[in-house]
Amino acid sequence: MVAQINSAKNNLLARFRGMVADHEQLLRLALNEAEALAWESHYPELVFQDLAEEKAQTVVNWVARQQSLAPRGRFDA
Repeated sequence: MVAQINSAKNNLLARFRGMVADHEQLLRLALNEAEALAWESHYPELVFQDLAEEKAQTVVNWVARQQSLAPRGRFDA
């Protein structure tokens, strides 16, 4: 079960990594939180995927919102 959740977590990291730019740590924290919450349930292997996707999408939405609010050129290096 641990291997199954770790595999799902790695797949989600790969899938969402490009969408969060320099905020990968937030994505990792969200996925860790999803894992912790899943382990509190009676069926962590069933709960994790949906919960993790929801949390990852929340991070993606937050990053997009921050970028839309940032002054032009702020994210340009």
